[in-house]
Amino acid sequence: MTKDRAAVDALLLKLDDPDGETRSECIRALGEIGDHRAVPRLLDFVSQSDDIRIVTASAGALADLREIPAIYRIVPRMKDATSVVLKRSLAVAVGELMGERDEFYKVLIKEQQTGGSQAPRLLRRLRREIKRATRREPRMERAKMIEKAHKIEWSFDKGEFASCADLLLELALDIAALLWKVERREDIQGVIDEISGHDKVFAAGIWHLDQLHRQWLVSNTDTRDGLDILLGIYFSRQ
Repeated sequence: MTKDRAAVDALLLKLDDPDGETRSECIRALGEIGDHRAVPRLLDFVSQSDDIRIVTASAGALADLREIPAIYRIVPRMKDATSVVLKRSLAVAVGELMGERDEFYKVLIKEQQTGGSQAPRLLRRLRREIKRATRREPRMERAKMIEKAHKIEWSFDKGEFASCADLLLELALDIAALLWKVERREDIQGVIDEISGHDKVFAAGIWHLDQLHRQWLVSNTDTRDGLDILLGIYFSRQ
């Protein structure tokens, strides 16, 4: 509560405590204090821990620390999560890293209250941003991007998540080409590396959308759902 850095050494030692509740509270405290010495341990907890409390607390702390590379650890764990609570918590952490504090959490709360309300709202904002950013671009290019945003909304409304994932990646690459003249090519990792030189958050978001585009198969079942797509839409409208 005091966020006193004098507590950090003791908190780091307690990350090996056998009591899960103690560890999770120490993790949260480290995130609140903002000490990056905990990052390697937190990343390991996200990837390897079987305790939902520890995984959730670690992802939240990494978000508090604005540790953007943590997205590359959190998303795979979110993909494989069988617990709805865990998946939601991890999605919130990724949303925190991609946007403003508590913003994606509020999106989820509103979506829970009124199902299907948030994707259209976020996509309307995205279309406005596209129009603003493409004022000096050829009209045809602007129209294509806006049409893709409309198609994402239609596909989301129909529950066609595979189509949403494909369109989100295409649109994000269009935006990268517009902002930084990044050429589209088959080597998506090369594109991500190039974007990273301009904006590490956007690069991580493109990587997330590429993972979503490649299908999320667990036991040969496509596990992509509305939460995954909503997170992708949230990133795209940044």
